[in-house]
Amino acid sequence: VVFSRGKPYSATFPNLEFLEPVAWGEPVGAPFRFRPVRSGENAGLFGDMLAGIADPVWNKLPPLQSATRCAGLKAFAQVLAEGVFEAADGKDVSIPLVVSRRFGKGMVALMNAEGLWQWDFFPAVKEARNMYQEIWSQLLQWAVTYSEFLPGQEFSMRLTETSALPGVPVTVRIARRGTAGNAATPVLRVYLDQTRVQE
Repeated sequence: VVFSRGKPYSATFPNLEFLEPVAWGEPVGAPFRFRPVRSGENAGLFGDMLAGIADPVWNKLPPLQSATRCAGLKAFAQVLAEGVFEAADGKDVSIPLVVSRRFGKGMVALMNAEGLWQWDFFPAVKEARNMYQEIWSQLLQWAVTYSEFLPGQEFSMRLTETSALPGVPVTVRIARRGTAGNAATPVLRVYLDQTRVQE
């Protein structure tokens, strides 16, 4: 499920709220810039499918105007990009803009911003010419491939950390579709450079 324009209702809507990856706060009244964050890069959305977090194209896009503050993130939600604006005291304030959350065997993704269409009417930055189309097509494609099971696959594997220092424990979760039946038992091999260190 993809929420494409921030909070999709006024006041409260319990029948939909349980599915959303955030608890909503108040509207943001200041223009803000779109900024990918490290967790979005680690998840493979930025730096793989879209420009990386250090790519200057993100600073060249026109600011966005409409979003909603988040009072909190729900369990298993991760922020992939944020909006940044300057507060009255001159300090930068960030709000979650792109948030994903695993939900059962699927995923919910949220774009907490309106006005992205402006990016396609901003010819001054050639490298950003197709950014509106790119961000939506890549976000949807990423959501499909980042779900529990890749299309056509019988097994899935998830790590508690996508990168960790030596000696830091990492949990591996392997899931299989359906019942055990005659399916093969998966084997997990851990390599250091080209040497197998654990099986």
